[in-house]
Amino acid sequence: MAKSIKERKAELEAELAKITEQEKREEQIRLSLIGYVVDQAMQGNVELGKTINGLLETTLTKKSDREKFGLSPLPSNRGRPKTAE
Repeated sequence: MAKSIKERKAELEAELAKITEQEKREEQIRLSLIGYVVDQAMQGNVELGKTINGLLETTLTKKSDREKFGLSPLPSNRGRPKTAE
C-alpha cells in the first residue's frame, strides 16, 4: 500500500530533524576544536594572547560569558541617557 502524503511528510520531517541535529553536533565539535587550537597557540605567543583577550573584552557582553573568562562585568546603562548614533 502506498504511503499517504502525511506519512511521507512526517518521515521527511523526522529525517530533516536528524540531519539538523547532526549538523549542530558537528558545528559544536568544530567550534570546540577552534577554541582548543587558539588556546594552545596563546600559551606560546604573548601577543596573540593579548589580541584574543582584547577581543574577548570587547566582544563578550553577557555577564555569564564574561565570568567564564575572568572578565569584569560591563557597566550598567541604567539611568544613563542614550547616546546619539
